[in-house]
Amino acid sequence: MIKLDGVVVRGLCAASGQGEYAVSYPGGTIAMQKKGFVALGVPDVTKWHNGTINVSLRNSVHITNPTFRLDDFEWSPGEVETFDLLRCVIGHKGQSYDGYIYRPHPSVHAVHKSDLLELVAEKIPGLSYGDAITVSADKNALSLLPSSSSLGMQPL
Repeated sequence: MIKLDGVVVRGLCAASGQGEYAVSYPGGTIAMQKKGFVALGVPDVTKWHNGTINVSLRNSVHITNPTFRLDDFEWSPGEVETFDLLRCVIGHKGQSYDGYIYRPHPSVHAVHKSDLLELVAEKIPGLSYGDAITVSADKNALSLLPSSSSLGMQPL
């Protein structure tokens, strides 16, 4: 396992369907994509919060061996993406939560950076922008490169 330290940051809000994305993605992209994840056999999808947790990291992260991959999924008319999901454990304020690193590619949103993780999980009580968070995942399923942030990684 590898443990990544990060900070929760605001994303585009497309996953939750808020702000400017409320019209384009009513209910959010996660709600629209859940049927594909259910069909793939991803457990506990229905428990996921309809949004993602965006985590800024010190390292660029690439999923090399996802737990699940959904290829060429047309989750909205004309919007086709491949999704990698990597099982992880999210740590926040002394509590642990099961979740997945969520990586669409090619993303319909050009702002996805390799040192920003998106996580899907049940709603985490008290989670706020600026909070410290840890993400633990199989070290054999990730490729890590340094970036310019001030956060870090720790092997477990």
